Amino acid sequence: MRIVGLDLSLLNTGVAVAVDGTISWDVLSPPKGMVDVPRLDWIACAVGDRCHSADLVVLEDFSFGSRGAALYQIGGMGFLVRHRLWTMGLPYIPISPGMLKKFVTGSGSAQKNVMLREVWRRWNHEASDDNSADAIGLAYIGLALVGSWLPTIDPQREVVRHLSKKCAAILEPWRGRTPANPMTVSAPLADGTEPF
Repeated sequence: MRIVGLDLSLLNTGVAVAVDGTISWDVLSPPKGMVDVPRLDWIACAVGDRCHSADLVVLEDFSFGSRGAALYQIGGMGFLVRHRLWTMGLPYIPISPGMLKKFVTGSGSAQKNVMLREVWRRWNHEASDDNSADAIGLAYIGLALVGSWLPTIDPQREVVRHLSKKCAAILEPWRGRTPANPMTVSAPLADGTEPF
């Protein structure tokens, strides 16, 4: 089973991949100076490479409270990545930022530093930044949705119940699956070698 969590960003996309009881994570950063369509294409291609043969991809959905000049590029990136996943035939589930925060911390309005702390506290994963922490949380949501990990707190169970109903058609292949063993840690590779 291969579950991928994606925290999309124009500069540092967090990716967490859970495979057969182990989770690894990394950050994808386009080359410096790359902007506009080439940058969006680079991100979509890099994400596609990391998502190859995924059974399920869980990605952070758009933040509808966002503002600023980059808003259009963020939207373009989000749809370009969704299109890439669709052309690859990969099922994906978008998760609102508030739902991700609720799942990881118990509160839908948690700050980034709290997300980092709770990823360490709950799962013993030392994420180097908020992009990795978010991707790890998204991977755990995917694992819970397919029955490979059991939620440990009520807010996690609420998120899983809500998403199980909302995304029932996507999750049909895993309906009734008995949870497997807990996930183990695989540290990210800082030397640039391929962790996935």
